[in-house]
Amino acid sequence: MIDPLDQAVLVLSAPQRRLTCIAANAAARRMLAPDGPDLVGRAIDALLSGDNRTALSHTLDVLGDGMARVAGIAVHGQDEQVSIATVKIVPIGDYVAWYLSASPADKAAEDRRAAIAYGRFRAWLDQGEDLVAVYDPQDRLVVANDPWLKTMGIDRLSDVIGRSAWDIIQARADHVDHAAAGFPSPEAWVEHWFAHRQRETPEEAVIHLRNGRVVLSRFHKTEAGERIFTARDITEAERSRRRIGEAFEAIGQAFALFDANQRLTVWNSRLADLASGLVLTAGMPYAAVMRAIAGASVTMKSRSGALLKAEDLVAREAVAGQRFELELVAETGRTLRVHEDMTHELGRVLIGHDITALKGHQLALEYRVEDLGRARKEAEHHAARATAMAELLHTEKERAEAANRSKSQFLANMSHELRTPLNAIIGFSEILKNETFGPVGHERYRGYADDIHASGHHLLSLINDVLDMAKIEAGKYEPVLTTNAVDDLVHEVRRMIKGRVAEAGLILVVDLPPEPVYCDFDRRAIKQVLINLLANAIRFTDAGGEIAIRVRSDEDGFTMQVEDTGSGIPPEHVDRLMKPFEQMSDMTRRGQEGTGLGLSLSKALVEAHGGTLSIDSAVGQGTEVTLWLPPVPRIHDRKSNSENFNRM
Repeated sequence: MIDPLDQAVLVLSAPQRRLTCIAANAAARRMLAPDGPDLVGRAIDALLSGDNRTALSHTLDVLGDGMARVAGIAVHGQDEQVSIATVKIVPIGDYVAWYLSASPADKAAEDRRAAIAYGRFRAWLDQGEDLVAVYDPQDRLVVANDPWLKTMGIDRLSDVIGRSAWDIIQARADHVDHAAAGFPSPEAWVEHWFAHRQRETPEEAVIHLRNGRVVLSRFHKTEAGERIFTARDITEAERSRRRIGEAFEAIGQAFALFDANQRLTVWNSRLADLASGLVLTAGMPYAAVMRAIAGASVTMKSRSGALLKAEDLVAREAVAGQRFELELVAETGRTLRVHEDMTHELGRVLIGHDITALKGHQLALEYRVEDLGRARKEAEHHAARATAMAELLHTEKERAEAANRSKSQFLANMSHELRTPLNAIIGFSEILKNETFGPVGHERYRGYADDIHASGHHLLSLINDVLDMAKIEAGKYEPVLTTNAVDDLVHEVRRMIKGRVAEAGLILVVDLPPEPVYCDFDRRAIKQVLINLLANAIRFTDAGGEIAIRVRSDEDGFTMQVEDTGSGIPPEHVDRLMKPFEQMSDMTRRGQEGTGLGLSLSKALVEAHGGTLSIDSAVGQGTEVTLWLPPVPRIHDRKSNSENFNRM
């Protein structure tokens, strides 16, 4: 019935919103496929040239509301040149008719130029990195570029053109990682998303996708009522932000950064240590944070010792480059030192250090110094009395003076040993805090962090030695016996020291029996003994030397030997080195000073198990230290242990 018409006519249907030709007259066949197959049954977008999305969208609108429309399409002429035709789109029941008429030559040229320009724009749009989609005033999709289609998982624009934003987003909500955005379900995220995009001036929104990508979305509304959606991939920026946040979270101190408007921007969870129960949120005023900290503190003092109140902190004038320090005691009993620095933009950087343990050690050392002072005075008093009975008390006088010198040397050693790692911890942490060499990602910070870590472990080791020796001296140490596999213990210690062995350029040999050896002992104590013996062997063995661990077991008990090819010990000094605080000053390696507790502590721990520790050494040939434990450890009573230690 449409063939007699001179005007080209197509009848289209839209199964599943895919426009398909169901009838065409001869004029339409000449215009669209002069030498090709029949048009019937073919998708209309496959018959056209260039970008005809507007005509396709209008056609779907006509099917929806029954109102005729006019649009332009690009078609191939007989000379293979693209021309522009005018299409009148008319509803016919459940179908739609296209009435096509060729444009005049001058308009066709103009339309070709417009088509070329639009093609260039489309090419630029599709090649860009941003996601772009345009919705009409009825919130139906009009235009979208390839990055948007790819991200949404859509094969062709024609599959979704003309569909509402609600249908498109709801059908692909599973592409979004709703949990990362803090929503319990995809449906909850969709509801939030559409409430956000309906605002007159919606703010930027971060969207986490299930493929790991993160995009930052924006909406713009045109004067015609259209909505333009754009989004930029910020995956790498988000990862960098997360890494920085993790770095701040990993540091051992409370951290907070306030901007120039005195608003909280970056912080870690340890900031709550300064004020238990404080709920931190982005944008919280500096004054509110400091008042909460002051309210949760028993006392607050400045570096000069003056008592502080919250208003003293809030009222301070911000000066670039200025540092302020305060010390507070929290309600929990913890002591914290807080450093506050001003940035060049007059923001504030707050860092809080927990110094509870340090304060405790400081008090303990002060008490120890007082005890040693009293001991010194008593020794001087006995020395004065010994003048009248020099012959009788000469030996006792020398022993008292030797003990006094040992304790004085101990204080000197401990002062140096504690100060060195603490200086490293404070110095390198300030470099990290101030970002002296640039942002925290700089490689040199990794080395400083390693130095801080090593210094902290060294300080902990010294303090553990002092505490263990104090327990033994007080007669309060009693080993906790468990059945242990000796080879497991040896392998564990070997893993712990293999880095130091390699750094020293030494060879470590482990000689174990073919069958596993089991023995009852305090695993921590014997492990500490083995570490101490190996540390001495490493310290006094030159590069290229060898260290050996040998284990034997029989009916008489369990024996472990640590041998080295180091410098050796003169025989006359062996007994002296088994006493507390004694060192070989002429043999100590530079940079390897210690407290002089290693051998004496090891001997005391072994004897507490009912065993023995002996040294066999020759100068220039090396040293062999033998640890022996009985089959069933004969544990000495604590009183005899303390008496033995006091006689050393």
